[in-house]
Amino acid sequence: MSSPAIPTQQRITAGRWLALLATAIIIFLSLDLGGVQPEFRVKIAPASAKEGSVHVVFYGRDFDAYRSAGSLTVPATGWQIIRGADSTVLVGQPPAEALEIKARDVPVKLALVHHAGGGTLSMDNGAGYTHSIALQSPNETVSSLVIGGPDSAAPPSGEVARFSLPVQIAAAAAVLALLIAITWQMSRRPQAGAIRLPSPKRIEIAFFALPFLLTTCATLIAFVPGNVSYDGSLQWVQAAGRGELFEPLGYPATYLMRMFTRATTSPLPLLILQSVLAAFGMALVLRELRYRGVPFLITLAMATAIAITPQYFSFFTNLGKDPLSLMGTLFFAWALLHLFRQPKNSRPSWKILSALIAAGLFSGLMRNNVMPIILLVLACALVLLFWRRRNYALIGAGAVFLIAAMVIPKVLVNQATQEVDKYQRPAERVRILPNADLPLGVFTNLYIYHLFSAAMANGVAVPEEEAKPFFAIMPQDQWKKYSCYMTDTTMASLGRNIRFTQQEYNAHLQQHQTAMAKTVVGIVQDHPGLLFDRQACITKVLWQIGVGQHPFQATTMLGYDIVDKRFLPLAGESRTLWPSLRHQIQRYEQWTENSSRFWLFWKPALPLMLGFFIVALYLARNRDVGVILVALLPVISIAQLLLVIPFPAYRYAYPSVLIMLLLSTLVFSRPGLAAQTAKASD
Repeated sequence: MSSPAIPTQQRITAGRWLALLATAIIIFLSLDLGGVQPEFRVKIAPASAKEGSVHVVFYGRDFDAYRSAGSLTVPATGWQIIRGADSTVLVGQPPAEALEIKARDVPVKLALVHHAGGGTLSMDNGAGYTHSIALQSPNETVSSLVIGGPDSAAPPSGEVARFSLPVQIAAAAAVLALLIAITWQMSRRPQAGAIRLPSPKRIEIAFFALPFLLTTCATLIAFVPGNVSYDGSLQWVQAAGRGELFEPLGYPATYLMRMFTRATTSPLPLLILQSVLAAFGMALVLRELRYRGVPFLITLAMATAIAITPQYFSFFTNLGKDPLSLMGTLFFAWALLHLFRQPKNSRPSWKILSALIAAGLFSGLMRNNVMPIILLVLACALVLLFWRRRNYALIGAGAVFLIAAMVIPKVLVNQATQEVDKYQRPAERVRILPNADLPLGVFTNLYIYHLFSAAMANGVAVPEEEAKPFFAIMPQDQWKKYSCYMTDTTMASLGRNIRFTQQEYNAHLQQHQTAMAKTVVGIVQDHPGLLFDRQACITKVLWQIGVGQHPFQATTMLGYDIVDKRFLPLAGESRTLWPSLRHQIQRYEQWTENSSRFWLFWKPALPLMLGFFIVALYLARNRDVGVILVALLPVISIAQLLLVIPFPAYRYAYPSVLIMLLLSTLVFSRPGLAAQTAKASD
């Protein structure tokens, strides 16, 4: 039989042009180049009416950095510059000309020396604000002064556009050119005949895993035993001990950690295993994309690029449930891609099917909010496989997953309850009551409190009887301490101002939590804009790229964050086997967190938008069910976060970002005829 004719033209259809323009507009608006921001222009100088010297101190390399960035202008005469080992001091006396400081959202930080011969510092922002600071003091002391940002000592001088119109036009052209290049690349047709897709060899797995192993290994060497947050340290302490178990941390993850604590109280072996498995999970997914026509060198380059991003190596060397869950998701994605690469009439490999069930279970058990996502995607996969071929083993696989997903958590809850009963004294058990006994659970309180706090901060009138349960917890004025970016501001106010003991608080919530939730629902029904504004603000981390903006957002951590005091005796201090490497990794992370680069490294919006655009173009050309199902994982996850994200932490969105980065490799896929189906043992 002769091969079908293969078209040789390369063109972008009308539908793709429409998708391209829509994506370009969304990305450009998300860049927020035309937004305005406050600008602080402050002149500081020795007051001419006062005698005495003014000492202005810049620590570290700030002096040179501010001058090179244009944030600090020093007059040619009148100021003496004294350089020290770790600071630069400017000394001026009247009538020295003023130092000029210009800042926006990134503040300029300096210090003032108070001493016996001190004069008076005058400040002027050019918009009517003037202020004087007396520096004469019998004892030498140092005070800090911040210009710019939310904590600025001086008010803004005015508002300016973030970027000029020519810059905005250039950025729009660059976005359009990039999307046209992607679309053109993915609209290519085979030339002069059919191209057979590659059949990659197993050795490629080692090549693709190597970059990930190198960066995570280097991080563990630089930050022995690894990166640990407070929650991670608390969970490790609970795993190593007996009787203290905190349900929101996840019983499955805690009991998994306990298996390792029986051999050693250091989390290093777990983190090594976690890093190795994550690397091979990444490699397996990339190898599956090779079957979709992605060249070997392109795939290796993509693996290297992802591996050197600070998000990857800091995330997978972190102790906690998040990297464990994502590790399982990678193997789940690989199994999906493998199963749907096979011919439609083939019998699904029981090995790969088992891997799919096991990986999905592991991912969902490690982080309970991932379980619904896995369950929905798995259900779609099993239905489609059954539709292809009436294999009743697929029904059995689904039943095994459901039974295990329901039974394992219940068994672990019972185990945890028995452990608490056995090892904890009755007075200590009060701490776990909210997790077990509250009508709506402890996590719901974050949203009840945050929305009520938003209502108080915005002056919404709430009937006295409905507000009474809230004001019984803490005074009305304390509920007004509210930040739309996060729930922590409200919860911190609660911690400082609560009127109850722990036992009284638990009893109050058990009695009133449902009524408090109804009150909040009523507030939202009467003031829907309150909910919309709060959701738009707290989810901004997911949909706004915001070039040059550095909003409050948790990125990542290296070494130890604030850890439980009991963790250090178990794991030891954060240390390094290679000090210079540790320093370089820290400098690299700080470099990525600079406001000029923050949007590229730590904002999920850009990789998600580009990733979904690339996947949509790929699926328009290839009816690849495996890619559709894998892409569903980030789609559902982001939809879930848009509803319930409690805090603008990058780690919540990173699983979706990582999957889309992997799928973005398909931009280089070559169209052609399918390669021979790999053997079942592949």
